Amino acid sequence: MMMSDVLPVLANLSLALQTKDAVYSTVGTLVMGAITTVRSMKEHPELNFRELPVTIGQLSDQPFRFKKPSANDVSEFKSNVFDKFIDAVVNNLESRFPHIPVLEAFSMFNPTTVPEDQAERNDHCKDELQTKDAVYSTVGTLVMGAITTVRSMKEHQELNFRELPVTIGQLSDQPFRFKKPSANDVSEFKSNVFDKFIDAVVNNLESRFPHIPVLEAFSMFNPTTVPEDQAERNDYCKDELQMLVERFTAVLPDATEAASEYSVLKNTIHQDLGLQKTSTTVLMEKVAGPLKEAMPNLRLLAAVGLLLPTSTADCERGFSTLKRVKTAQRNRLQNEALNAVLRVSMEGPSVADFSKMEAEKMVSEWAREKRRLLATRTPGQPRGVIDSLLDDQELEQEGGGEVLLTDKRIISLIII
Repeated sequence: MMMSDVLPVLANLSLALQTKDAVYSTVGTLVMGAITTVRSMKEHPELNFRELPVTIGQLSDQPFRFKKPSANDVSEFKSNVFDKFIDAVVNNLESRFPHIPVLEAFSMFNPTTVPEDQAERNDHCKDELQTKDAVYSTVGTLVMGAITTVRSMKEHQELNFRELPVTIGQLSDQPFRFKKPSANDVSEFKSNVFDKFIDAVVNNLESRFPHIPVLEAFSMFNPTTVPEDQAERNDYCKDELQMLVERFTAVLPDATEAASEYSVLKNTIHQDLGLQKTSTTVLMEKVAGPLKEAMPNLRLLAAVGLLLPTSTADCERGFSTLKRVKTAQRNRLQNEALNAVLRVSMEGPSVADFSKMEAEKMVSEWAREKRRLLATRTPGQPRGVIDSLLDDQELEQEGGGEVLLTDKRIISLIII
């Protein structure tokens, strides 16, 4: 009976995923739909056990010996067998698809979804191409792969100059004056321009990533790779931790305690299913924030890791935010104010978490910083309304009178 409920859901998921063409954009919907359906069987067992009386009746009519289950037997079956079976199926699905957003990101290669409009096409799938999470373990592979590829262009020049005769022929056919280069000209170009350009690119990449092993060592904060086995967990990332401790020992409160702190962190991750499913960046934010008192040395290492960009995502977010913030109407923002606005926009709390009380407090403090011409001026009143009210308030306070300008009054004058 259990299998008859679950198998159709899994069969439908299997059929949906069995397609010759890769439909990455629907993977998340299909998998999460299957997980939700299977999980609902546990949350609403009455829907799955409604055929139980009919099944029991059919078995009772058979010639073999059959003991009719009591209500207590059914209840024990639900809790000890059915619920555990459902949990096992859900866990299996979640473990098979741990990185659905990454898998869906490959939908960027779907040619049928490329927009017609040029502006939309420029922004098409930008988020899929970028990753905000820190993937330290792949930095070395990516950088060294790029260096090897660029360097090979110098070592195997014939692959890069094979189109040169065709290009020269096309230029020779044009109406403008063109001097066809000789073999000696091509050779000099290779040695004096092309080779030097390749060397400059390689040197630039090597100078930008001088400490790749240290950068890769921050993969010790990846919660998804912590081993299940206790012995393996004890030895996990010991070398990476030692490398970071030696590199940043001057700023650590007590470097000798870093190993014990990391052992506690690994065991905490092993016991906390929620932490196991978080990203490297989120775990480092927790270590550098809520867990900083318990792990003072790891807190500083995590803070350093968060400051090291492992992708262009943050840079791209910065440019996008700048374009959104510094509009034609706000083109006179100075660097200090612009930097503050960008930081709040990119790293500040969500607007949904911004309470009315906090907003009123901030507006009040801003209004009191200095005299501001906030209201519309009227004939015979060269200064702002708030300035006049502040003057009146000072006079009233000196004379022991009532204070006219309250926080609510300020806000009502500003927010119109």
